[in-house]
Amino acid sequence: MKAARLPVAIWLGLIAVCVLIVVRTEFSTDLAAFLPRSPTPAQQILVDELREGVVSRLILIGIEGAPQDRLAALSAGLAARLEHDARFAYMANGEQDQLRADGEFLLRNRYLLSAQVAPERFSIAGLRAALERQLDLLG
Repeated sequence: MKAARLPVAIWLGLIAVCVLIVVRTEFSTDLAAFLPRSPTPAQQILVDELREGVVSRLILIGIEGAPQDRLAALSAGLAARLEHDARFAYMANGEQDQLRADGEFLLRNRYLLSAQVAPERFSIAGLRAALERQLDLLG
């Protein structure tokens, strides 16, 4: 009788150890863990954006497992509910109307962003110089 209980006791002990390991394990979704431990100033900006920037608050949702017309209806219904939820700042659902309005606003007010921003910065030469500076920084 005791010999038959020994394998069950060992099995229960292993289950308890597994539960303990799972409970004590820390999971992280911080992508900054893959970046250097002593980042350069440019890398530190990237690390900060990954931890606290817009991307850290971005939620992508996929709906699957139904016919296309049903998926489209579910997607539209979910989008309508989330759009009126104050906990969400922006909801796109594949549409770019809000982005278009934001882009037009920025385009109309682009020279008001800073006293140092002059129309010349948006010329072909100015944009080329800015892109070359960015390429140098990436290098």
